[in-house]
Amino acid sequence: MQPAEAHPALGTAVLFNENLPHIAGSLQESLRQHLLLKHDQCGAAASAKREVIHALQDAQLDVEAKVELEVPSLLKIYNAYSDYIVGCPQAVLQATAAKLEGLLQHLRSTCSQELVHACRMTTPFMFDVFIYYLLLKYGLVDAYSSHANVTAEDVFRGWPIEQHEGRVWFLFGALWRVIWRERDYCACVEAYDYYTTMHALFETLHIGRGDLHGRLQRKSSEIRRMVEAAEHCEEWLEKDFQRIFSSYAKHSACLPGALMENIICLQRWLLAGKVVGSLNTAEMMVKLLTLSDTCLEDTAWPFTKADVQYNFARLAQNWRAGNVACHAMNRFGEQLEEHGCPEKLSNEALGHLLWKPSPLQQHGAKVECIFDLSDVCIANGVVTVRRAPGLPEQLQTCSETGRNRHKLKHSDFSESSFEFDRETVGFVLNLPESGDNVWHNLHWIVPAAARVHGRRQASLSGERSLRPVSPDNVLLILLFDGYEFREDELQVDLPKEKIELERALQKQRFEQWVVRHAPLLRLLTSSPPVMLHTLRSRCFKHVLWGHAEMRADRELKHDTAVGIKDVEIFKNALNHLHGQEMDAMAAKFWRLDPPKAIYGSQSSQQRGAGAGATVSVLIIQRSFAHGRAFLTWSNLTQALSPLAGAGQIAWRALDDLEHRPLLQQAAFFRSADVLVGAVGAALGWMLLMKPGSQVLEWIPRGVQPCLYRCSEEWNSDYLGMFGGLGRLAQVDHVCLRSDPKPPQVPDAKRFSATRATARDAYWRLENLQIDLEKFTRWVEEGVRRAAGK
Repeated sequence: MQPAEAHPALGTAVLFNENLPHIAGSLQESLRQHLLLKHDQCGAAASAKREVIHALQDAQLDVEAKVELEVPSLLKIYNAYSDYIVGCPQAVLQATAAKLEGLLQHLRSTCSQELVHACRMTTPFMFDVFIYYLLLKYGLVDAYSSHANVTAEDVFRGWPIEQHEGRVWFLFGALWRVIWRERDYCACVEAYDYYTTMHALFETLHIGRGDLHGRLQRKSSEIRRMVEAAEHCEEWLEKDFQRIFSSYAKHSACLPGALMENIICLQRWLLAGKVVGSLNTAEMMVKLLTLSDTCLEDTAWPFTKADVQYNFARLAQNWRAGNVACHAMNRFGEQLEEHGCPEKLSNEALGHLLWKPSPLQQHGAKVECIFDLSDVCIANGVVTVRRAPGLPEQLQTCSETGRNRHKLKHSDFSESSFEFDRETVGFVLNLPESGDNVWHNLHWIVPAAARVHGRRQASLSGERSLRPVSPDNVLLILLFDGYEFREDELQVDLPKEKIELERALQKQRFEQWVVRHAPLLRLLTSSPPVMLHTLRSRCFKHVLWGHAEMRADRELKHDTAVGIKDVEIFKNALNHLHGQEMDAMAAKFWRLDPPKAIYGSQSSQQRGAGAGATVSVLIIQRSFAHGRAFLTWSNLTQALSPLAGAGQIAWRALDDLEHRPLLQQAAFFRSADVLVGAVGAALGWMLLMKPGSQVLEWIPRGVQPCLYRCSEEWNSDYLGMFGGLGRLAQVDHVCLRSDPKPPQVPDAKRFSATRATARDAYWRLENLQIDLEKFTRWVEEGVRRAAGK
C-alpha cells in the first residue's frame, strides 16, 4: 500500500478545511471527559431545555419555518459552550442547531432573486456551523454507542434535537430553492438506467457489513475490483472539493447517485493511503446532503443520510491514523503534523476509517404529495385558499419525473363573498407528460384512481373523516408539468393572431388527448376534464390536490407512497367500469383465427384464454423504425408451435399495438399469462396482468451492465422500470439479454462509474438478434411457471 504523495498541489493530500483537525480533536477530548463523568450535568441548562421544547411546540403550525425560534438561553449556551461541552454536550448541540437555524433564516431572507448570482458564489462556503454540529452530534453517537446501535433517547437525553434539526434541514432546502430553483435533486430521471444499476451493485456489495475492510483488502473481491475500476475519481484530484459541490448543485438531478459515486472514491483514497482526500470527499458529501436530504429519507438506497454524516465524523476524528509519514498538508502547503505519524496504514486503522453504518438511524418527515383543501378558489391557474393555521405556502406535486412546487395563495375572504360549489369536488391531478407512453401514464392513473376509489371505499365503510368522493361528483383539473401543454401564459409580446392560433392548437391537442385517454379518465370523473390554467374562476368547498408518489424504479419508504394495495384498487376500479367490455375484447382476440396484423395459434388448437390448462402467451413486436424489434421474427414465433400443438399454450403476437385503442390494449394484456417483449413502454401494461403471471423482457446484445439493469434472474431486477412494476403488481419478471451466453465484461465497464448521458442510450435504437435456443428455453420456463401458479 503506497502512502499519499507529498506534493501540496495534489488535491487528495491537501486538507481544504484546516479547522477540521482542531475542531474534531477538541470535541473528541471533551466527549471523552464527558463519558468519564458517568452521567450528564444538564441541570444548569434545564431552563433552556424547557424553553426550546415549548418554542418547538408553538412552531408546529409554522410549517414553512418562517419565524425564527426565540430561545435566548440557547444563545447564551452557544456563546459559552466551553462551560457546557463536558457536562452537557446535548445543550451545546441544541444551541448549535439554534445558531444554524438563525444563520439559514438570515441567508434565506438575504438571498433574494436579485442576489441569486452572488449567493451562488458565496453560500456553498458558509458551512462552518453545520460542520461543527455534525462533528458534535455524531461524536456523541459514537461515544454512547459502544459498538452497538443506540436510540435518540440514549444520545439526546430528552433534548428535542431531532425536531429542531428537522427545521434546519427544511431551511437548507428552502435556501437552495431560491438559489437553484430549477433543480430537483431527487428526480433521478436523467441517466436513471445507470443509477438504478449502480444501486443494485451497491446492494450486492453489502457496504454496511462489518467485514468491509477485510473484503476491500482482498484484490479478488468485488468491492475491491469496483474501487480499482473507479477511474472517474482521478478527475477530481486537483479540483477544489467545495467547487465540486457547486457543480453538483447546478447540474445534478440525482443526489443519491452523486453520493454513491463519492462513497466509492472515498474508499479508493483510503486504499491508496490518501486519507485527507477521503476526508475532503466526506465533507463535500455532507454538504451535498443539504441540497435535498429527502432523497435518502423517503427512498430506500443502500445507505442513509445518517450513514453519510456518521462516516464524515469518523474520518474527521480518526484521520490521523491514516496520515502516513505526515504527508497531509493544509491549503497553504504546510504539514498538518510534523511528528508522531504512522509509517504505514495498518489494518486496524483502516477499520476505523472505512465505511460503517451509523448506529443511530433517524427518520425524516413524510413526503407531502397530496393535500385536502377546504374553501378554495382557482382563477387562471392561481390556487387561493382561505387562510388557516398549518397551511403551507407552497403545494408539492410528485411524479416519476421528479417533484415540483406550486404557489398557494392565502386569503382572508369570507364564504359570503364567493359562491362555493358544495356538490363538486375539485381534483387537481398532476401529470408528468401528455403523450401516450403507457409506462408514464400508469404512474399517474394508478395513484389517482387509488385516491378516488380508495377514499370512496373508506367513506362507504363508515369513516366519516373523509368526504365522499366518486367519479360522479369530481371535476378533474389537470396540471401538466410542461412537457407539451404549457402551464404558463402565452408570451404577451407575440402578435395577437399568433397567440390566438397557439391557444387554438393547444385546445385541439388537449381535446385529442382527452379522447384518447377517456377510458382511463372515466375512472376519475364522469365529466370532461379541464386544465388548471384555463379554469378562469371557480370556487370549491373541497379540493383534492395531487396524487401519491409512485416509482416503479424506486423503493419508496414513506407511508404515502403507492404500494400493492393501491394497484389492486386501481385494477378493481378498472374491472368494475370496463371489465365486461375488456372480457369481450379478449375473448374475440384469443378465440378467432388470427386476422391481419395478428399472428398466433389456430383456434382449433386452443380452448380460449384461461380455459383449462392452457397458458396464454402474448408476444409484442415493436416497429423496426423505433428500434428494439425482434429480428428473425418468423423463427421465434415458430418456436412456439410445439407448445401450441401439445395444447399447453395459446399464443398471439401483435405488431401494431400503438395503433390500437387503449382499452383494447389493456384487454389483451389483462388476459395473458405470459408476456414476451423487448424493453419498451408497452411492457408497462404488465401491471394489469393477474398475480403470478410471467413477464420476459429482452434487451439488445452488448448492452453494458452499467447502462441497464438486467440480471437474467427471476424477480432480481425489482428496482428496474419493469421489474418494479412486477413488484407492485405481484407479477414475476425476468430481464434477458439477447446474447447467447452471459457477456464477459471487463471490470472497467462492469463497475464503470462514468456518468451516463443520452448518448449512451444508443442501444435503444438497435434491434434484437436473439438466440433461438435461448428464446425457446426461457419461454418454456415462463409457461411452466405460469401453469404451476
